[in-house]
Amino acid sequence: MRKPGNPCLVVAGWCSVSIAALHVAIILGGGDWYRFVGAGKNMAAMAENGSWIPMGLTLTIILIFLMFGLYAFSGAGYVRRLPFTKAALVVTSCVYLTRGIGSIPVIVFVEHPYLADMTTRIVFVFVSSVLSLIIGVVYGIGTLALWANGAGGKGP
Repeated sequence: MRKPGNPCLVVAGWCSVSIAALHVAIILGGGDWYRFVGAGKNMAAMAENGSWIPMGLTLTIILIFLMFGLYAFSGAGYVRRLPFTKAALVVTSCVYLTRGIGSIPVIVFVEHPYLADMTTRIVFVFVSSVLSLIIGVVYGIGTLALWANGAGGKGP
């Protein structure tokens, strides 16, 4: 295994793990938490009525954020090199950047009942968008550094 480094990917990885932990709290918090994070009235109602759908979808989101974190730690050299590390980090950077850049314009310019509900929580949307943008930039910088250092995705 190569020497651990790339502090941007370490920070990015911990951000993704923290977001996964927040989603665990959402499951535990129930309907009010689903409402607060903008999952929608239907998801909140289903959670309150004991449906497995909100928990299943949220568990899927948790796994995605944990994978984002794992790939960041792989790129940083803290865990064994995973297959397609560079590609996964590029995709992850793009996901965060798209969320950060795209959310507010979509909410403002697209007419949809769900999005209209989100406009009532514009401060939450703004803060989460800025955080997503920052995390995306950190992932991007870490990914560029990984490529610049010539650290290939060819095994440990």
